[in-house]
Amino acid sequence: MPGPAAALPSSPPGIETLEIEYWFQALEDDKARNQCGLNFADHGRVLKQNGFQRITQLSRNIISIKDLQEWLNIDAGTAAFIMEYAQEDVRRFSEAGGVLYP
Repeated sequence: MPGPAAALPSSPPGIETLEIEYWFQALEDDKARNQCGLNFADHGRVLKQNGFQRITQLSRNIISIKDLQEWLNIDAGTAAFIMEYAQEDVRRFSEAGGVLYP
């Protein structure tokens, strides 16, 4: 059975892991997703320092866009963007046969 690194070919870089800092760095490096050149890597570090381990924690069932806005000192649109891509990547990771909990 393929492991997490066998993500779908159309999956964005960084989907091989859901670890929060790695994922935010991959989001920053992804030219298609980060067309504005935002510094997402710093956001990953801030969330990691506040106890976030995986992007699965960026669920609207757990936190709000307003929470993310406040913690990262960003606008609502950027917070929504982060949550949207996190949810999408969790779904793709799971569909590709990734294991959410090692």
